[in-house]
Order: sequence, then structure tokens, then C-alpha cells
Amino acid sequence: MIESRCGIKCSKCKYKKEVGCKGCTNIDKPFWGDSCDVKSCCEGRGLEYCGQCPEFPCETLKSMSFAEEEGDNGLRIENCRVWRTKEQAIVARASELINSRTDYIGDGMEGWATLSLIDENGYPTSSTMTISKADGINWISFLSDTNGRKAKRVATSNKACVCISSSEYHLSLTGTVEIITDPEIKKEHWQEVITKHYGATCLDQDWAVFRFTTETYNLFFASDDTEIRGRLKESEGFQSQKIVPMMLYAGKANEAIDLYVKAFGAVVLEKLTYADMHPADMESEAKDEHKGFVGYSEVLIGEQIISLCDDSEAFDNRTEMSGNVYLVDLLVHFDSDEELKTTYDILAEGGTVTTPLESQTYCSLTCALIDKFGGRWQLMSGYNG
Repeated sequence: MIESRCGIKCSKCKYKKEVGCKGCTNIDKPFWGDSCDVKSCCEGRGLEYCGQCPEFPCETLKSMSFAEEEGDNGLRIENCRVWRTKEQAIVARASELINSRTDYIGDGMEGWATLSLIDENGYPTSSTMTISKADGINWISFLSDTNGRKAKRVATSNKACVCISSSEYHLSLTGTVEIITDPEIKKEHWQEVITKHYGATCLDQDWAVFRFTTETYNLFFASDDTEIRGRLKESEGFQSQKIVPMMLYAGKANEAIDLYVKAFGAVVLEKLTYADMHPADMESEAKDEHKGFVGYSEVLIGEQIISLCDDSEAFDNRTEMSGNVYLVDLLVHFDSDEELKTTYDILAEGGTVTTPLESQTYCSLTCALIDKFGGRWQLMSGYNG
């Protein structure tokens, strides 16, 4: 999927044929000189491409992309954004698979993963273990005894690798392990399969939670021959400015999402029902018959993210509506509150503010307004959903 560090699509580059360039991901130095500033920066930071950087798009990349002779008027920057969107979809897909393994209680391999640690002699050792809990690819917890070899290995080196595989995918994560003995955390992470096989309980002082926290990932899916590598710590702070078309429904968003998954093979990146939302983010508590409706979603269709939501005002006040989409807003994500406020001031002049600037639990600042030409906008910064 990733063809270059800067976003150039090597498969379409003229130099592939003219000079036999293999692409910057496969060569030590570019054909035109000793080094490339973008390639050196990207690889020096341990990144696969510029879109993974929290400073994207930086001035160095902009200068290259908009150069008079060899520039492409920003096309490579847009390619990086597309790759980043696809990467987010792959990460979401992997996270869903990992989380599903925590639901499995039994003796089969469906709930297992391989944890690799470094022994006291510096050699890697691997153990197949049952996953206790997980937060997608962010962290995975296991249960093990504190007097065993695994605990001694963590004490020697907390560096680790977790692999989860099947005939359809291979997920490889590297990071660190910490041993947690807090009774409440042990109780939260405990699985009865440990009691069944070892006779231990969550109150047993000789058992602990081994929590693995991811730093880098390598995710491969055989069905579409897709592979992506990334560094989680670098990715966590990155939020590109993007415009997301928001389709508003009166109770039919769930059905619309199902339709698009079937029709386009769409990937649901995120979906929150009104029951999932924090009460502080709602003007009033949702009625029981509305709690299953979609409060917010992001769905990837091809290379485009769209949001499908059930508008609370619609199903509260427009009961005669069919439930089909009736409005399309443009949702814009910003990197900072200041950038949002600048755009807000411009759009609000001569327009109508429908939701004033306010902070929510899921973002630092948000608002909604209709500009003087009738364009409907929702602005958001600091999104943490």
C-alpha cells in the first residue's frame, strides 16, 4: 500500500521506467544524489511515510510537493492523507479482531496470542497465552504467576512482542510489558479459565496481570494482500485536518450503514449509539426507543470517510418523516482550537449559528452553523473519540 516516504506513487512515476528507480523504500539513496531530506527525516523517525508524522504536512514536504520543476502541486500530500485513512481502517480492523478474542472462553486457540520475551541470556522466548483483556492494538493483558519464568524475564527486560495469527491475517506488535499486582485490576482482568486450569483465583498473591503496551505494529491481511507498519506513539498525537460529509437521518442510520457495507464493502471505523454517548454531550436523555439510534459514526467507502447519524431533533420533532436522509452537513476536523475559531468567525459573518462554540467530552471545541450561502457546517477540534 505504501509506495514511498513522501507520497509519490512509484507505480505511476516516469523515473521507474526511465532510470530503473525501485522507489525510496527499496533503495539506500535516491538516483539523483546522495540523499533526500524527506526520506532521511522519515526513516530517521522510524516512520513508513510522511502521513504518520505528527508534524505532517511539514514545510520540507510542502517545499518538495510544490517545487516548480519536480513538484506535483500537492498531490503527494493528498496521497499521504489517503494512505493514512486506509491505515486507520486497517488498524480498526485489527483492533476489532483482537478485542473479539477477549470474548472467547474455552480451551481452543481462538482466544490465544503468542507473547515473546527476552530471557536472562538475551534470547527471545515465546509462550502461547490466553488474552485477558485488550484495547484494540493499544494494549493487551495476560494473566500469569509472579514466581514463574515470564516474570523473571520481564524483570530482566520489559521489551516484548505479541503475535496473533490465523490463515487469514498476521498481527505483530512490539512494545513493553508491566506486571500489575493491584487486587482491583486483577479482579477486573481475571478469567475463569485460569481458575479452571490452575486452581488460582484473583485473590491469589502469586498471580498478576501482565499488561503489554504497543509501540509499533505490523498488520497483514491475506484476503486483500494488505500490509501496514506503524509506530503507535507517533500516531496517537496525529490528527489531520479533514472534511467529512455528514448524512443526517431520522432513525435510519443503522440500516443505511448496513446497506453501504453490503454495497461498497464499507469499513465502519467508529459507531456510537445514543446509549453509548456521555449524558453531558446531550441536551436531554434519549428516549428508550431512540437509544439504539446512531449518535455518531465514521464509515470508510473506498478512500472517502463519511459520517452517518440520526439527528435527535429530527426524530423528536419531525415524527412524520420517513427516516431517510434529509440533510447533509460538512464536518471539519481541525488541529487546534485557534484554527477552528478563525474559520468560525469567517463563516459566521452573515450566517446563522445553530450551535454556539462549546466544549464536549469527546472534543475540546465544537460548533455548528449555516453560512450566508446556505452551506451547513459542523466544526470540531481536539477530537478524542
